[in-house]
Amino acid sequence: DNILSVGAGLTALNLTKKYIGQKTGVKHTTRAGYNAVLNLLAKDLFGAKRIDRIRLSDAEEWLIKL
Repeated sequence: DNILSVGAGLTALNLTKKYIGQKTGVKHTTRAGYNAVLNLLAKDLFGAKRIDRIRLSDAEEWLIKL
């Protein structure tokens, strides 16, 4: 949805914020879960990585750290 796959300077955190911003009608608990993910991304170097430079192994490593 209007996201350039080459990155356009978007970080993992920015992309996640954009994705979550498109979600409507979610329950309060779901919204709280989204906010928890945003907080984790904001505190981790992974969240600052540009999406065009993230490899699958980077994402897997981040998930394992969680």
